[in-house]
Amino acid sequence: FEKVETMLFYCDDTAALQQARAEEWLPLLPDWRGRQALGYRNILDQNLCAAAYLLLRFACAQNGFYELPGFQYGENGKPFFSPEGERLQFNLSHCCEGAACGIAKTAIGVDMQELVDDYEALWDMVCSAGEKRWIRCSGEPVRAFTKLWAMKEAYVKCLGSGLGDALPQLDFSAFLGQWGAFRQHVFSVWDIEKAVLVQCTKEMDARLVRVPYERLLLQS
Repeated sequence: FEKVETMLFYCDDTAALQQARAEEWLPLLPDWRGRQALGYRNILDQNLCAAAYLLLRFACAQNGFYELPGFQYGENGKPFFSPEGERLQFNLSHCCEGAACGIAKTAIGVDMQELVDDYEALWDMVCSAGEKRWIRCSGEPVRAFTKLWAMKEAYVKCLGSGLGDALPQLDFSAFLGQWGAFRQHVFSVWDIEKAVLVQCTKEMDARLVRVPYERLLLQS
């Protein structure tokens, strides 16, 4: 893992993900992840949960590591490798538009969020007053709100703090539009057709890699 590059792998192959079958991906997952995926009632959610893990396998394989170590969980449920956690950090996310996995040598948080059309129904739970003003003036309020929400989720996941219920108090308004470091953390933000991808680390120059669903199934 010494040469791990900060990268975000994602799959937004929605047609394939909607048609995927458990018998395709279940043999590629450890028992615990298979049970976790099948625990979702909605079939698409099952497929997305599986795809996020397969992206992690794919990301590790790209760095020459073909057998994943065991997992441990932090106080607020953030997973990490043991005993490899100090050398490779990862984070997973999925939404109805796809799945994502980020890897880095330092703490990392990832969020993939579909565009939120009815953002005003949610922004009291997410935004400060200054952030609401920024969204109104953005020219693209739906994408601006989605981007802000995903950035906050990625930041909280990077910290592993479990502060999701305190998002309005996490005020990004002085940071928005400048895209520098926020409390020594750097955000990489990508717009895809119907979603936003955000990766939060302490490292610059994250690279984005799109992976078709069929390629995830080719892993041995």
